[in-house]
Amino acid sequence: MIRRLFPRLPLLALLVASPALAQDGVRLTQGSDPSADLGGKRVAYELGGTLFLLDIKKGITTNVGSGVDDLQLSPGGKAVVHSSDANPLGTNADGNTEIFHYDVKSAVTNQLTVTSDTFDCCWEPTVDKKGARVAFMSNANFVGTNADESEEVFFWNAKDDSITQVTVTTDSFTNEDARIDAGGKFVYFSSDANFVGTNADGNREIFRYDVKNGVIEQLTNTTNGDSSSPVPNKNSKFVVFETDSTDLLGANADGNEEIVRLDVKKGTVLRLTDFSFASSDPAIAGNGKAVAFEATGNPLGTNADGSNEIFLVWIQRDTLALSQITDGTAADSSGDANLETSGKRIIFASDADLTGQGAGTDHVFQFETR
Repeated sequence: MIRRLFPRLPLLALLVASPALAQDGVRLTQGSDPSADLGGKRVAYELGGTLFLLDIKKGITTNVGSGVDDLQLSPGGKAVVHSSDANPLGTNADGNTEIFHYDVKSAVTNQLTVTSDTFDCCWEPTVDKKGARVAFMSNANFVGTNADESEEVFFWNAKDDSITQVTVTTDSFTNEDARIDAGGKFVYFSSDANFVGTNADGNREIFRYDVKNGVIEQLTNTTNGDSSSPVPNKNSKFVVFETDSTDLLGANADGNEEIVRLDVKKGTVLRLTDFSFASSDPAIAGNGKAVAFEATGNPLGTNADGSNEIFLVWIQRDTLALSQITDGTAADSSGDANLETSGKRIIFASDADLTGQGAGTDHVFQFETR
């Protein structure tokens, strides 16, 4: 099934500016790369190469594993997936980077991939809300259809402990940004390949894989620029991503990446940013009504030093309300935003002194956005 995109551009003159840091915030813990569940109850994070899980309400921290690179907590808070070169189970003696799965309730870790060190193997794992389905990137040849060791999207299913190769391309193509939705029904990714015959020009487009029927859909169809970093909301009605394509943005003379929200069913695009600087790393609330992103620009007059800050767009019926969530110095950086279902709470990492408790070290913060 192919979806042809008919962009619909909003009137960004309706943008309403809110003051920076008009929120109440707390520092949760020292660490980086936070990944929170949609309820805002738990957050996984990395500190000194070790993966920790914090129960925010109870204040209990659990050591999950070491040698951690990429990590994600499931939207339901039931599992944490991560890549690691450690050997916690005695099944990774060669120290290759593999995908691991930690079940929160049972506190049991399983190694999902087993490869030799001839492969880069596995990175960027993402997991559904139940912790039962995992998408990830790899150049390994798990099922005999990746002999050229190209970077492909794979899918693991707990039901039968099976691995499926989602994309089958050659190394002349680039597949990236695998992201499974909360329901475990779809795997989103970006690619310049021509899976369904509608990407002959090789632009980087947004695709999704239907887990049930094994079909790939092309969600964007552009003739210029690239689209990447897709992130679906809770029910996959919306997906946000970065793009510099004028087919989706209309005027974009500076060629910077902007953030858009796609209504998957309607095939329409809502442009969320229109700035003279790049916007990146979008995160979307579970209900799809709020989107956070990172930028070094100064759209509200509150970021003159050009530090990397987190911004938030509230999507109302005919208004986009923009606010700056963080406000550090030029030497600081804030990022890795996570929004809970309503969008009223945001969890992120920063080395700025946002709560008067010191700067210069990465910490995980939680702010009430409204």
